[in-house]
Amino acid sequence: MKHRLKQNRINLLTIFFFVFISLGAHSADKAELVVNISNCRNSEEFAHLFELTVLKDGKKYEIVKPGFEREQTFKDLELGTYTLVYKSLFGKQEHLQVEITEYKKYITSLCIDFLDYTKEKYKPIIDRLQENDFYTLSMSSQGCFHFKNDSVTIKRNKDIYTINWGAKSKKLSTADIETIRHFEIELNYMKDGGCTTTDTYIIRYNGATKKISDGSCNWNGSYFLKKQLFGD
Repeated sequence: MKHRLKQNRINLLTIFFFVFISLGAHSADKAELVVNISNCRNSEEFAHLFELTVLKDGKKYEIVKPGFEREQTFKDLELGTYTLVYKSLFGKQEHLQVEITEYKKYITSLCIDFLDYTKEKYKPIIDRLQENDFYTLSMSSQGCFHFKNDSVTIKRNKDIYTINWGAKSKKLSTADIETIRHFEIELNYMKDGGCTTTDTYIIRYNGATKKISDGSCNWNGSYFLKKQLFGD
């Protein structure tokens, strides 16, 4: 009788041991996803993401409000397809898909200033210029303690494009033209915001004037345009 009780205890301990090991192994079989949130052009800048929705296999999994955090971490993930749905700096809903195929740590980057230019219908003015044609862009930035302005003229002479930016000028390369094209497309999405600094852009072309204000504090269009074209 004592031998049987002892054997039963051993059997129970064995069962508990294997259950414990099984549960421990199961809890370890989880994936982790780290999402780095930034601006594509300058990862050092703070990026404000208002809301991030995570879908798993097409179904809503989690909703977070990141604010100004540069990183979001999702732990204990099962295998599957995860889609990060967010609103970009340009007010467009974007999707970033991550395939979780192994129980390991995944790292991905989410750019709030991402824009798929190939899907845009707007035709930039630089693509509308005729021979000996030009357009101007006046830019000003005003904040609590600063005010500055710039004037830009872009010309076409046959198939040669040039730009005059204050005292600087240059012949535009194919890459430069693409940069200006992207700038114009992005500019159309700008609007007044709650930032203490407001950047104002006035485009004059073919007798028409268009004024756009950027109060996002995130885009900094003129700064990056000049940096990409002239390196400063």
